[in-house]
This record gives sequence, C-alpha cells and structure tokens, in this order.
Amino acid sequence: MQSDMPLYPEQASNFAPSVDALMVYITLICVFFAVAITAAIIFFFFKYRRKDPAEVGVAIHGDMRLETLWIVVPLFLALTMFGWGAVVYVDYRSRSDGHAGHLRHRKTVDVEGSATHRLPRDQ
Repeated sequence: MQSDMPLYPEQASNFAPSVDALMVYITLICVFFAVAITAAIIFFFFKYRRKDPAEVGVAIHGDMRLETLWIVVPLFLALTMFGWGAVVYVDYRSRSDGHAGHLRHRKTVDVEGSATHRLPRDQ
C-alpha cells in the first residue's frame, strides 16, 4: 500500500502488501470500536442521567441474545485477525524468493569455546 502518509513507508519486500492490508484491517476494527464505544458512552450518559438526586435505578436482568452477541462478534473478529495473520506468516515462511528464502535453507553450526583462553589485548 503506497501512500504519502509517513505511517506507510516504501515497501521493502514482496509480501509487504499483505502485511499492510492486515494492519489496515486491524486498525479499522480498533478505530470503529473505539468510536462506537465512545459514542455509546456519551449517548447513554445523557439519556440515563439521574434527574433527581434521590432517584434509584431499576434492576435489569440480562438478555441472553445480547450476551451471546458480545461474545460471538469479538470472537469472530479475533479469529479473522488470527487467521489472516497466520496466512501471512505461513506465506512469509514458505516463500523461497526474497528475504524469506534463507529460512528454509539454514544450516546448524556447532561452536566450541573456552572461557580460560583469551586473546591478547592491543596495548
């Protein structure tokens, strides 16, 4: 995603568009819920404010539809973020071109050393 905004620098890899799209999705979800929750707080602050100092609120019993909704919707959104992120990660790890190619062809190097043998210092 190329943009004039400093938030999005020049893309330096071939999988940067998928990472950028994932980050835009997560950011939009967060901004949407931040605005919606803030608007709901302000709306309900004025709608349900106490008009008389002696007024006492009425007990409210839960609604299972609402309880289910605010468990299922965030779960669905979290799973889509995880799933999309996992796809981007697996794509990065499995590519043989670009910067990710070295990950599949890495070698193990065994190194032995001793703490008693030290190199002389330059004087």
